Amino acid sequence: MKKYYSINYSRLALLLTPVMLRNETVTALLTSLAKPFDVLHVGFDAYVQNLSTSMNAQTCYMRAMLNNRFDSANRRIAVRTASIDFDYYLLWLEAQNRPAMIAKEGTTPYLLNRDERIGENNIDFEIVLPSGLVLDDTQLRQLQTIVNKNKLASKKYRIVYE
Repeated sequence: MKKYYSINYSRLALLLTPVMLRNETVTALLTSLAKPFDVLHVGFDAYVQNLSTSMNAQTCYMRAMLNNRFDSANRRIAVRTASIDFDYYLLWLEAQNRPAMIAKEGTTPYLLNRDERIGENNIDFEIVLPSGLVLDDTQLRQLQTIVNKNKLASKKYRIVYE
């Protein structure tokens, strides 16, 4: 971490005091007045150092984080946008006031509204694991926990082996 936030408030208060007023009593008073700021700063420093503030929901950061954790040697884990298969959707025909089925036989269709927005069943992105990388149940739960913690709340994903 860079030293942007490295502030010693007790020392700062002492340095801002004129030299002729610096004696033991004033120094003790200023140190005791600045102590709560030092305590708050320690908490803030711990928050900045926390892992949850070091990552965000961008694809490159999530891919790097997953590769560092689960495939550090080969770095084969990828994150990609999920494709939309329009064969599974219903279109709303306003002129006839009914939906038009465009789904294949034996599939569950979803509704596509006039704003071309899809229902909430659509997958937003996929985490692609190589076929040679086998994760046990504990590692798979860890992967899901990491992704759930660092993805946007409205996004849905699935884990794919290729």
